[in-house]
Amino acid sequence: MPVRVGPYELLDLLGQGGMGTVHRARHAALGTVRAVKLLTAARGPAAARAAVRFEREARALAQVRHDNVVAVHESGVRPEDGAPWFAMDLVEGRPLADLVARGPLPWPEATALVAALCRGVEALHAAGIVHRDLKPHNVIVTPDGRPVVIDLGLAVAPERDERLTATGALVGTPHYIAPEQVDARAGVSPRTDVHALGLILYEVLTGEVALDQGSTSVHQVVGLVLSAERPVPSRRAPDLPAALDAVCARAMARDPARRFATAGDLARALDEVRARPRASRRAVRRRRLALAGLAGAGGAAALLALAVPRAPDAAPAAPAVEVGSPATPVDDALARAARRDLEAVRQARGERRRELGERWLGRFPEHAGAEEVRGLLREARRAAPVARLAHEGGGRVSGHFVGDDGRQVVTGGEDGTLRLWRDDGGAWTEAARWRAGTRVFRTAASADRRRVAAAISDGQLVWLEALAPDARPHAAAIVPDLTALGLSPDGAIALAAPRQPEDGLHRVRLVDLRAKRLGEEVGGTRSAIRAVALTRGGLLLTCSGEPFSAGGDQGRVEHALVAWDLATGDERWRLALVTEVSCLALSPDERLLAIGSTSGQVFLVSIEGPAGARELASADVARDLGAFHQPTAHGGGVKGLAFSRDGARLCSVAPVGRAGEERGELRLWSVADGRELRAVTCAAPGGSLELSPAGDEVVLLGTRSGRVEVWAGDVD
Repeated sequence: MPVRVGPYELLDLLGQGGMGTVHRARHAALGTVRAVKLLTAARGPAAARAAVRFEREARALAQVRHDNVVAVHESGVRPEDGAPWFAMDLVEGRPLADLVARGPLPWPEATALVAALCRGVEALHAAGIVHRDLKPHNVIVTPDGRPVVIDLGLAVAPERDERLTATGALVGTPHYIAPEQVDARAGVSPRTDVHALGLILYEVLTGEVALDQGSTSVHQVVGLVLSAERPVPSRRAPDLPAALDAVCARAMARDPARRFATAGDLARALDEVRARPRASRRAVRRRRLALAGLAGAGGAAALLALAVPRAPDAAPAAPAVEVGSPATPVDDALARAARRDLEAVRQARGERRRELGERWLGRFPEHAGAEEVRGLLREARRAAPVARLAHEGGGRVSGHFVGDDGRQVVTGGEDGTLRLWRDDGGAWTEAARWRAGTRVFRTAASADRRRVAAAISDGQLVWLEALAPDARPHAAAIVPDLTALGLSPDGAIALAAPRQPEDGLHRVRLVDLRAKRLGEEVGGTRSAIRAVALTRGGLLLTCSGEPFSAGGDQGRVEHALVAWDLATGDERWRLALVTEVSCLALSPDERLLAIGSTSGQVFLVSIEGPAGARELASADVARDLGAFHQPTAHGGGVKGLAFSRDGARLCSVAPVGRAGEERGELRLWSVADGRELRAVTCAAPGGSLELSPAGDEVVLLGTRSGRVEVWAGDVD
C-alpha cells in the first residue's frame, strides 16, 4: 500500500538532508506529479527548531511566484506523527554544483545563468525574504538552462531574524556566507545574498570555489570570509572580459555597503557585460605588445634611414618618426585608454566612481577631461558618507555632535553603551566608551552641545558631560517607558514624556539632572507625546498623536503641535494636524519650528503661532489623494529634522524602498523660500539627524543597523 502524505502518494525518494526527505509524489485525486518535502519526525529542542525552519521555508516559498524560484502549492502536518510537509513543483534538472564540477561555463552562458538567478533572488527580496544559504547545491538548472532557487530552509525576513541557533552559531554554508553572517549580532540584508551570488558567479566563470584555498575546517573558511582578498576571475581565466573582474569584486566585497544594493542591480551589470563585452586582459596584453612592437619597428626604421645614403635622384625620404611623439601608436593607445576610462568614470556610481576617478586623474592629470573628472569626484564624495561609525551591538543607534568644533560625536545604542568619537584629520576613532545600563533607546543633546541625556530600557535616565574621555555617566531619576526625551538649551533640565500617564492625559515631566530630582509636569494632551523641545524663553513645545487604526478609538486621537508656557503651565497656542507627528526641530534663533509627519510631510511653523505655517514639497514626490496628487517632502514617514547653525537650511530624512531593501532619503532645503537644494540616498534612518556646528560641513545620521553615518553637508 503506497505511503500517503496529505492528498499525495509518495512514489520514490529524490533526496535526503538534515531537515527531512524529498519525494516524488502524485496527487491522488488530480494525478499531478510534484515534489513533497517531509520533515523527519524527531523530538526535543533541535526538532522544534527544525520544525520552525521547515514552516518558514513553506511560508517563504508560498509568497513567491517566479520562473527562477521553486513554487509551493500546499502544506500540512501528517497526523500520525505530527511531521510537517509541503508540496512544491517538481523541478527536473541537475544541481548547478554538478555542472560546475565538470568545469567553468562559457562566460556568455555563465553570466546569463547568474543574471536569471539574480532575478529570482530579487523576487524573494521583493517579498521581504533573504535566502541566507545560496550556493550551487541549492540551484537546479533545468534541461532548457533555467536556474531555479530551491531549499529556503534558512530564508528569513530581516526584521524577523530570530537566528534559531545559540548565540554565536553559524547560519549558512561556510564557503558561501557573507562576513555579516559570522557575527550572530549582525543583521542580514539583501546584500547578504548578493555576496553569495558573487561567489556563485566566480565559480561558474572559473570552475573553482572562490573562498577555498585548500581550507579543511570551518574556522579556516570563516577566516577567509572575514579577511581574505577576493579572487579575480581573469587571473584564472584570462580570456574573460575584463569588466567581469569589477562586477565580481563589487558583488563579493566584504563590506556590505560596497556591494550591489540589490540582486537586480547585479543582474543588470551582467546584462551590460554581455551587451557590450570589452576586451579580455589577455587581449589587452597582446594589443599592448603589438603596439610596443610597432613603436620599436618605427624606431629601427628611422635609424636605418639615417644610416643608408640617399641616391641623388631619389625622392626625399619620409621624415623619421620619434618614439613618444604625438603621432606614435603608443600615444594613440594612451589617448584611447583615457577616453575609454573616462567613460567608465562617467558610468560608475558611488564608491566605484571615486575609485575610478582618482585612478584616472593619477594617470591623466593634464588631459582635457580632467576638470570633468574632478566635478564627478565632487558629486561622488557628496553621494557617499564621509565616515561610518560602527557602534556594535545592532539595533537602533542615535548620535549627537558635541563641542564647538563639530569634531566629536556621542552615540548611544541598544548594547547599553554611550561612546565618544573624535575626528582626527578625517579618520573617526572611538575615544571613550561608557556602560550606561541596559538598552539605550532614546538620547538627546543640549543646544550648547555640552551635555547628552539617555533613556535606558529599565527606566533609568542618565546624563553625561560628553566632552571628556574620563567623564562618567550620572544616574538622574527613574522615568520608565518614555515616548519622547529632550533637554533644555543649557542641558540642566531633562524633558521626559512617559507612555502611560496616571490620569489619561499625557504630560512632560521635568527632571533636574544635577539635583537628581523629579519636577513638575507640564502640558496635557489626549495622545502620546512624540517629540518635545524647550526654548530659552521658557516655551515648551510638544507634538502628540497616535497612528490611525481601524479598530482604535479614532475620536480620541489628537494630532497637534502645542506651545505651553513653562512658568504658568498654560497653553499658548495650538496647531491641529491631520497626521501623526514623528519629529520636531527648533531653529537656532528660536523663531521657527520644523515638524515631520509619518505621511512624509514637513512643515515650518512660526514660534509665535500657527498662522502662516508652510509645507515643504519636493518636485519628485507626491501623495496619492485619490482624485489628485499632493506634492510632499518625502514618500515615507519623516524620521529626523535638523537646522543648520545659521538657520538658513533644513535637513530632513525619511526611509524609501521596499521592506528589506529600505534606504534613507536625505534632503536639504532652503528655509527662506522652501527650495530643495540637494537629495542623496543614505543608510536606512532610525536614530537621529543633526548638522555639525562647524560650518555645516557634515550631517550625522543614526541608523537602525548599529551604525552612524557622517555625510558632507555642502551644496556648492
